[in-house]
This record gives sequence, structure tokens and C-alpha cells, in this order.
Amino acid sequence: MEEAARTSTDAFGDDQGPTGDEQGSCAACAKPGSSPYVCPAARPSSAPTCPEPACPAARPCNTSTCPEARPSTSPPVHLVEEHRPHLANSGERGVDSTGSATQFLFSWSDPDVVELQPGFSVFVEQRALQAIRNSAKTPTAMARGLLAAVFSRHALLTCSIKGQKAKGIYKPLAQRPPLHPAGIDAILAYTKAAAAAKCWEHAEKLVVPSIATKLAELRSEGKKLRQCFWSFMVKSQKVMLLEKALQQIRELAVKGGANPAACTKSMLRYVMTDHLTCQFSWQGRKRKLSFCQMRLPSCITCAVQTAHEASDFTVEMAIREWLRHAPARQRKAIAKVLKASLEPPLKGQQLRLEPG
Repeated sequence: MEEAARTSTDAFGDDQGPTGDEQGSCAACAKPGSSPYVCPAARPSSAPTCPEPACPAARPCNTSTCPEARPSTSPPVHLVEEHRPHLANSGERGVDSTGSATQFLFSWSDPDVVELQPGFSVFVEQRALQAIRNSAKTPTAMARGLLAAVFSRHALLTCSIKGQKAKGIYKPLAQRPPLHPAGIDAILAYTKAAAAAKCWEHAEKLVVPSIATKLAELRSEGKKLRQCFWSFMVKSQKVMLLEKALQQIRELAVKGGANPAACTKSMLRYVMTDHLTCQFSWQGRKRKLSFCQMRLPSCITCAVQTAHEASDFTVEMAIREWLRHAPARQRKAIAKVLKASLEPPLKGQQLRLEPG
């Protein structure tokens, strides 16, 4: 009986398992000539195991029998709303359909950016606003120009005034988001105030449709640009002409003058002689060449507006006056040359001309 019990004990080991004196080693798992092997029952396993006492092999439990390895039926855990990534402004500047201020080009004020109309919190670049005031001749032209100065191009291409339904290639969008109401109201208020200051006839029922027409024109222009994306839209010859025009503007801007009219005449005197000027008139009347169809008037206008705060009309009047008085200046110059040729030379001049 004692031998049978001893044999049973040697075959199945101690029921108490590995003890601390054995330092976590298992006699059944250790191999001769190798380092002590830690029993799988004494270390955590990454595989799901049964809550029953761990077996030495530490095999993964059967998912059909182990209750802890079965999929949980509890609802999934969702991210808190404040931890969700905000993707509204990722990539290109987005347009918020609720009228967010991201539609505006400027949302702050600094020395170069001013508020368009007090109380509307709509800002515009000061130089752009001054250029629009100088070039606009009607309230509708001023309102159309203010659109690009207030709103971003992406907002102008994707939005409408009051959120009308999209048509054409935009039909899948079903509804365009509206432009920010504060921006439209600021443009209308500023246009009305400017029209009153310049004694223009102002009718809001004409200004609002002109804004909608401008938006349609911008969308049509954007469509054309997308269609010819893979072609070079500006030919090399036109690029050279534009570069030459910019060079002329830089050269003319340094001539200067006390006022816009004097500056314009100084530039014309630098570019053209009176003999050449006599062959031109502004509209090309009296069998003369048309000066307004040339590129030079626009270059002179840009150069004058660089040095002075002048409108296109002021520069045009100065050019007209210069062209109109060109024959008189030429006659005066011819008379001066004839008078100098008929006068006898001075005695000092005769002595200098004598040989030796």
C-alpha cells in the first residue's frame, strides 16, 4: 500500500502545485540541460482562459464553453462629442450652411482692414475698398465689386443670396447654402450710404438682382476654369504683353506730379511727342486714331492711382485735355524753332565757330 501510494504521488505530483521554494519552476515542465522553465500556470497568458484553475498547458479556452470569451451583448462605447475630431475646416476653407463667419475673407480689424459698415462686424481690406469707391460709377457696380472684397471665393462659388435651389451641374446639391446675412446687409447699407454721398439714384430692388447675377457669372467662370484645367489658359504672347504692361506701369509711376492731372500729363509727356499725339483723339473722330482702345490709357490710369487717390474719370479727363491741346503745342514748338533759326547768331557764338 505504501509503495502504491508512493507510485501514485510520483506519477501525478504534489496536489499543492509549485511552491515558493521551487521559485515558480515545475518539475513536470523542466527539461534536463535547459534553463528553468516558468510554468504557464504561474504567469499571465494573453489568450482568454477559463475562470477555472489554470492548466499547465495554458491552452486558449473554448469560446463555446467559456462565458468570458463570448462576445458581449452590451451596447458599444461611443466617443464623447467633445472628443470627436472637428472636420469642418479641414482642407479647403469650408462654407457653413448656417451662416458661419468662415465665409468672410477677414474676421478681424487691423491697420489694413477696416469695418465696412459700423455695427455689422463685416471687415474689408482698406485698399480694396478704396479701389472700389474710385472705380464704381453706379450702386450696382459698387455692390458687385464688394462681393469679392467681403466673401471668400469658395463661398461665392457655392452659395446663393437666400439659399436658392441649385441648377445644372450643381443639381445634386439640391439646395445652396445662403451667404452670411450680415455680409449682404453690410454691402447693401454701404452701397446706400455711398450712393447718397455721391448723389446716385439708389434702388435696392435693382442692386439685389445684380448681386445674384454676379454670383451666377462667377459660377460660370469657375465651370470654364474646371473644363480647361489641363490646358494653359493664358498664351505666351498674352503673358508677355501683360508683363510689358506691368513694366510700363512701374516706369510711369515714378514720374509723379502735384495732383492727378499733372501726374497724367507728366506721364504722357514722357511717353509721346506732340507730333505723335496729334494723330490721336480719344474716340478716334476727325479721321484720327482712337486712343481709348490702346493699352496705354489703362497703364497710365493704374500708375496715377498708385501715386494719387484718383478715379478713372479724372485720369480720362486729363488725357482728353492733353490730346485736345496737342496741335496747339506742336504749332508753338514749330514757331519757336523757326524763330531760333531766323535770329542772327551772337558775337560770342561767331567767335567760337571761327577756326583757330
